[in-house]
Amino acid sequence: MSEECSTNSELLPIVIGSAEQGSGYSFSPQSLKGATFHQALAHQERGYTSGGRDTRRGQRLHKTLPLHLRYLSSPIIFLDHHNNHLTHFPLEEVRDKPDIVGVVGSAHDFVRANGHSDYKSIPYHRVETFVEAKATRKDGRAQAASYAWQHLQARPDHPGVYCLSVKPETYQVLWSDPSGVVASPHTSWKELQLLAAFLYSLYMPPLSHFVRDRSIVWTEPPGQVFGPPRWTITSQGVKYRDCSILFNGKAWGNRTTVFSSPATESSGFAIIKESYTDNASRFQEADILQHIHSDGLMPGVVRLVDSENVQVDEQAIGTSARCDATRRTKTRLIMGSRGTRLENARSIADLLKAIYDALEVHRNVAIGHDILNRTSGEGVDHSRCILIDWDNAMMLDEDQYLGCKDLAHRMVTRAAPAKMLGSRSNARTFKGMPELTGEALTRYVEAHGYTRYEAYNGLSSRPPSLFSQYYVISTLEDLLMNNIHPELQTLRTQLRDIYGAMSSYEPSIAKPPILDSSIDLSGDVNEDAHNRQESVQGLRALRDSVRRDLDVLEKFLADPACASLPALSTNAPYLISVWNEVLHASPPVTTIWRTFFQNDLQSSPRRRGFRKPSGVKVDVIAEGGKRWIRVNTTKNSRMLAEFREIDSYLTGSEEESPEEEDHPSLAQTEFDNSLLRIGRSLLSAADRNPVPGTSIAPSITLRLTRLDPSPPDQKDHDPRIAKTICELQKMGIDVELGERDAPPAMPPMRSPARGLEPTRHVNLDLSILIALVSDITHSPLPKSAEEADARFTPSIQQREWKQKRLEETNRSFDDNRTSDEGLWKHSRALANQALQEMGKGLLQELHDRLAQVSPDGLRGIEFWTTAEARDRCLRIVLSKIGGPNEKRRAEALFPSSDTPSAVVEEAYWRGSRYPQGFLPLLPIRILPSSVPGEEVEPPVVSDDGRSLSPFFKVLARTCRAILSQEIIPHPRTAVDEKEKLAGSSGSANGNERQVEDDDEEIERAAVTKASPRLTAHTVKSLLWGATQGWTTLTANKASVKAILRHMRSAEGGYGWDNDEDAAAQLSWDDHTIEKATLWVVDPRSLAEGMRSEVGH
Repeated sequence: MSEECSTNSELLPIVIGSAEQGSGYSFSPQSLKGATFHQALAHQERGYTSGGRDTRRGQRLHKTLPLHLRYLSSPIIFLDHHNNHLTHFPLEEVRDKPDIVGVVGSAHDFVRANGHSDYKSIPYHRVETFVEAKATRKDGRAQAASYAWQHLQARPDHPGVYCLSVKPETYQVLWSDPSGVVASPHTSWKELQLLAAFLYSLYMPPLSHFVRDRSIVWTEPPGQVFGPPRWTITSQGVKYRDCSILFNGKAWGNRTTVFSSPATESSGFAIIKESYTDNASRFQEADILQHIHSDGLMPGVVRLVDSENVQVDEQAIGTSARCDATRRTKTRLIMGSRGTRLENARSIADLLKAIYDALEVHRNVAIGHDILNRTSGEGVDHSRCILIDWDNAMMLDEDQYLGCKDLAHRMVTRAAPAKMLGSRSNARTFKGMPELTGEALTRYVEAHGYTRYEAYNGLSSRPPSLFSQYYVISTLEDLLMNNIHPELQTLRTQLRDIYGAMSSYEPSIAKPPILDSSIDLSGDVNEDAHNRQESVQGLRALRDSVRRDLDVLEKFLADPACASLPALSTNAPYLISVWNEVLHASPPVTTIWRTFFQNDLQSSPRRRGFRKPSGVKVDVIAEGGKRWIRVNTTKNSRMLAEFREIDSYLTGSEEESPEEEDHPSLAQTEFDNSLLRIGRSLLSAADRNPVPGTSIAPSITLRLTRLDPSPPDQKDHDPRIAKTICELQKMGIDVELGERDAPPAMPPMRSPARGLEPTRHVNLDLSILIALVSDITHSPLPKSAEEADARFTPSIQQREWKQKRLEETNRSFDDNRTSDEGLWKHSRALANQALQEMGKGLLQELHDRLAQVSPDGLRGIEFWTTAEARDRCLRIVLSKIGGPNEKRRAEALFPSSDTPSAVVEEAYWRGSRYPQGFLPLLPIRILPSSVPGEEVEPPVVSDDGRSLSPFFKVLARTCRAILSQEIIPHPRTAVDEKEKLAGSSGSANGNERQVEDDDEEIERAAVTKASPRLTAHTVKSLLWGATQGWTTLTANKASVKAILRHMRSAEGGYGWDNDEDAAAQLSWDDHTIEKATLWVVDPRSLAEGMRSEVGH
């Protein structure tokens, strides 16, 4: 992305100060030891220091500076902006978050309205420079270069931009313009000359670096500070006001920007195109357009009003970043035609007319003006095309041969077809325009007249002598397809089609019955979040492989020398065959590209130095796991070579002497080959991996795409090929020969509409128990986002208490800083939870959902949990984490048996914003054991008589499989012990780790060996809910994602596919109501002790 070179000679030194305070830091020429001579000289002559006589002298000199050095009237201030993204990027959504931004003005202009020590999201047009800061040794140069790219796209008034990349040991200065980006060497913080030069150059850059174009300036809408910018462009003394950006090109290269200017009293409507053109280009777009319109306006070609090379102080704006890059100059074209984009045509008829007219215009321009343009029309105006892009057009010279290399460059094509077009007989040869007949001709003549029809068909006038007949140039793609590696061209076209089709592929796989009531910060409910997950495991990997092979083919065919190279070896035939199997396989397709290992090695953790053995690969798993499909692209020639090798061992065995007969021999004792070994390995893997939930082995299909037992050429024939196929069939394998035909386009299958509702018995995991006692759930809601932030801003007492605890345990400075950052991070998380509660309260959500299944006053609603979840909840809340009210609610959730129910109800609802008895929470019932017995299976119907999804069975089976493996301590436990012994603090993470340095430290929950993201108590809670046929309520989104990922890996789906009987019991109409297996809500943490009004 960037190259590293010395840029010290391209930067000028600086003296930086505050214009408001009249003081600052001064760098004398002596302090610039090591700087170049012209740097020190410029420092002395320009005399910019802070305050007093030197400042007045500098102000006098400022008036004599070139225009682009007199741009800034205020100092640049640097603001911490890492929490907010920059706004108002033109045309599309870009959410860059530079760590530090340099803006012009006072810091007070950017402070948030509530005085919070953070800044508003600053718009791009207010930014002059930026800094990417890394707290580690990681290099931030690439990130800074990326920000520079976006900056140049958002700031057409900045030809180039300086930025800074810093880390603890060193810093780097970067300069970026349309020629690319360069960076200085990594410079130690002990050497500040380069940093001074960077700051100085922001105000007074060297003459070869253009940081500002004063002919274009931004304005904000009246009364809208930080509003979306409009641009005022001055060209040849004419001001075009209120311009908006229509198109933004790549920042490095031509860097084309197109503006639209409305008509005003001083200037008419205009389209303004700015670009940085190649200085070595033989043809300029303005010259091309002037030539086209030299005999009067040419219909269908954009009209040129004016053009210029943009200058600053009589110096043309150019590029200078990279000495090895193309030199470019900024040009500006004022055009007086406009239209809409071609894809916005009002009808198919309009589209076809525009394309037809584009061919006519292109033909007439090429015939009448000897101009060949590679660009087709990009707009339609009243069903008339306008060709607007002529920067890659070229003028044809009758007496000069068109160079192959030049034409290939301008036409963005290969050498062979470019050479064909460049020859006199081809470049000036056109195919005749198709003639209209019948009703089409009648309607055209009625609309436009016969004279126009004759003119456009070349009948009314004689063509120029250099043309023998009117023709339209054949497409370069056709020429390429017919002349260079046609087999690779075909494969490339197929891969392109496949890659596009994969994006819209919608398999018929049932979605998991998960009721998601979580709310993101935009206020939207994530009801379909889990349904948006990739439903076919391995589809993304196949798509990535297609993309890689397609890129390789594109690169190979783009090489002008590929015509003389042998055909590229590619994996495309195999990828195409796999995709065809996916499309033809009996639904549902559950997995693509799965490898089965002996002893279930795919679920074992990888160990260092452990080499995973090769497994058995299955390309497509279909019919819900009942059918395995393997694609093999072995050719006859490959099998013949293998047979010849086998025959060589047989021949050698016959020639052995009697003395050698006892020695081991490589000769076969029975018929075997690589395909038979593949068949046996597939059958063995199928026996070890029955269809999930059954003891039946999957059926095997072996697709041999390029093997022919009866080839037309006898040299490719061997009877052992047919024998191999027969042996595979005897094993019980379905053998299919040849490629499948591409299936016809099918409309995407629409899953039946369904509604999800909870069961009357609700199973609660630990995260919900915490949420039920949280202060966020019960306290009055904040009235605004600012109030939510202020509610959980760490108070001085809290920070002092934190500092005191660190000092008592002899913690280091880094521990102090980390702890302080963790405190602020936790406060922001609590504020976000308060905002989510403002969207819809947790208890209100439970009440509304459960009222739908029990409209008679929530009768019959029961809440259950495990004993382990109860015990951990009480340990967490009753420690120092919970506040007084939170502790009271926790004790009320799980009271002693002799406590009256009225006392319990009052204790729980006291101080809540909800009335007493709002939900029948109490008492929460405790499940009888840690896990249900092996004999306990999910019921067929729910507690209110509705059929249950087979997902309950799959979830129960998955949880049991996970728990059958080893339960291990949390990975952080060992780290915590080391830190405790070393006298350092562990990080607080979530409700289960909010206590720090407590005498009775809460032990981390044990996790499952199958997935460290899944705690054992969470899996047990999910197992109980599944086996009882109850909805499990959770706020642990990470665990839900982990269990679904494990389920897809182990089961290949979510249950509908393998349980036909259960699926048939449901009435799949357009109003299916299904019981939710899981119910996901947003978390609510223990927050009472973190409120800003609560001290320690």
